[in-house]
Amino acid sequence: MESQLAILFLCTFPRINKNGVHRFANEIINGIRSMEPKTYDLFWNKENGRLRSYMELLKNFLIVIRTVNVVHFVALTPYNIPFLILAKILKKKILITYHGNYLVEVPLRKQPHIFIPFWIADKISRNITDMIVSPTSYLLKEMKINQNNAHVIPLPFNLELIQDSTKKVIKRCPTDIVFASASNFNIKEKIIGLNLLIETMDKITKNVKDTKLMVFGYGSYLDKFKIKYANNKNIVFMGFREDFRDFLNGVDGYIHISGLDNQPYAIIEALMQGKVVICNNLGGMIETIESNNNYVVSLDPSSISRTIYSVINEIRDNPIEFQKKGNRNKKFATNRYSSNVISAEYIKLYNKLLFMKP
Repeated sequence: MESQLAILFLCTFPRINKNGVHRFANEIINGIRSMEPKTYDLFWNKENGRLRSYMELLKNFLIVIRTVNVVHFVALTPYNIPFLILAKILKKKILITYHGNYLVEVPLRKQPHIFIPFWIADKISRNITDMIVSPTSYLLKEMKINQNNAHVIPLPFNLELIQDSTKKVIKRCPTDIVFASASNFNIKEKIIGLNLLIETMDKITKNVKDTKLMVFGYGSYLDKFKIKYANNKNIVFMGFREDFRDFLNGVDGYIHISGLDNQPYAIIEALMQGKVVICNNLGGMIETIESNNNYVVSLDPSSISRTIYSVINEIRDNPIEFQKKGNRNKKFATNRYSSNVISAEYIKLYNKLLFMKP
């Protein structure tokens, strides 16, 4: 059955992007390709100018489309619209992966020129697409997506990345307790939660001198955080780092407090490295972890503070049990997020699409 599959992965964004959606595209393309179905991938590479490169993408799409039976749009974007319509006209099975609540991330009043095209793209996608996939059921509920043509498949993770990073050790003082966090500083809803975390850690690090927080990520709001907490040397803003997982390998725990998130890759990175996670009670993040081995807080300073102090005490007083939680996290994440597992789930879904009635 799998030999009948011919899949085109369409990515209407540059191959050089560094965000989670781009990572998903590479992970799923490589994962499916390693499992033998015939695969093609097209990225919108803008080196020759936006319009010219887009026309080249369209030309290549028309060449490839006739040889495939499934088109997988790896993200929702307005630039998908012509390709969606063409794929529908040519009677191809269409699948699209939703990664976030785009209409919340882009406010109508402040960015109508971005919100409106995404709103149109969302409406067209829901009506044309045979199957919408999300990493969490939380996102499907938030976006009010019809469950009849929706499916939940978590994000894929290449286990070889962990094998490479564990060879490197980041230097740190043995008595320090170090936490890491990561965020997209471009989205206001996300940094609402991050602001609560950093405010809390600002107080904790002054009381517990050997506790530190490394904050990874980049975006338009980053400078405001740097200025506000410039005097606290125990809170370090690391920017975007290609070697993030190397630093993560050397920390005691990972903290993710966010006002808007749907299965962040950073949490999966932490689980895969055997780290204990503290996150707030946002549905997408709760689905990402196993609650027995991690800590869930409300989006409230007192809840965040109590939990971090509790974790600090656990690291100091009961390090063996704390490490066991991390080891259980690694096993959980390996069984749930490894590329082989996720790719097999997508292949099942592609095959299901082939036998769906128009």
